[in-house]
Amino acid sequence: MPSISADSYIRLSLEQLQALRLEHLISDIDADHPPHADGEATAIAISGYTEWATAEAPRVSLGWDWELAPHDGSLRPRRLGLPRGNVMLVDAAGADLGPAASAAALARLVDQMDWQRAAWDDVSARNPA
Repeated sequence: MPSISADSYIRLSLEQLQALRLEHLISDIDADHPPHADGEATAIAISGYTEWATAEAPRVSLGWDWELAPHDGSLRPRRLGLPRGNVMLVDAAGADLGPAASAAALARLVDQMDWQRAAWDDVSARNPA
């Protein structure tokens, strides 16, 4: 069973990571878009964040930023940048693959998830029109 290391990482193989069931915790829009000072209308991107975790201990936690982007004629959230999390991937011998390789694997995992609906539903509930 994985445990939390002294450096706060949970060390997992890629296979262990892929077997995890991540559950949606929270999503919301970024609140750091100041109003345009001159009163003119401008297009601004809508962006936000989403956080996911496992239900079982030790809790693997992943979060990433997103923006609304056109997709198949509609707008849907799209991941921005690399995910953040408490996972360090290890090879078959148990050696760390390092932060860059772990983050890249987390990005591939996120991109394979169907996270957009849960994230947008939460954003919509928190920000009613």
